[in-house]
Amino acid sequence: MGLKWVFCGCLVKWVFVAPRTKRPKALEKLRSMIDEGKLYAVIGRRHGRIQSADLIEGSGQFDVTAVIPVIESFNFATEIRKQTSGLAMPQLVFSHWETVDIDPHWVPSTEEEYLQYGEKADFTNVARVYMDAIRERKGLPVDKKLVEFAEKQRTLSKNK
Repeated sequence: MGLKWVFCGCLVKWVFVAPRTKRPKALEKLRSMIDEGKLYAVIGRRHGRIQSADLIEGSGQFDVTAVIPVIESFNFATEIRKQTSGLAMPQLVFSHWETVDIDPHWVPSTEEEYLQYGEKADFTNVARVYMDAIRERKGLPVDKKLVEFAEKQRTLSKNK
């Protein structure tokens, strides 16, 4: 009898609570011999967050510590070396898990949400982007529209 109630409680939670995803974060330590501006640009583009930046006295080197999502860290080392002409050396280590506060399956449903976000919700749903990238990498089906407006598609035939 008790197992039935546990199952019902779990089922209610799964049905009525919006799902959340977790993403792994990596602690990134960089040592660079150039100005930090190019480093900050690459870290910002990869949705990273700077924790500390220190100048090592007498050497002209910068130590930068940042946290970056692991899914955004693929090819990070090559990009940082290209942007800094090989003068920055990154080191990535797993740091922690972070909950993404956005429901990956969210679409506007009420009239207020339609007025605020529009019909397609023009902001980028980060949880959905991460979920679709993982599903695509694993070969699972992804909900992508190939053609958004079929009647507005350009035809290749020429009108004479």
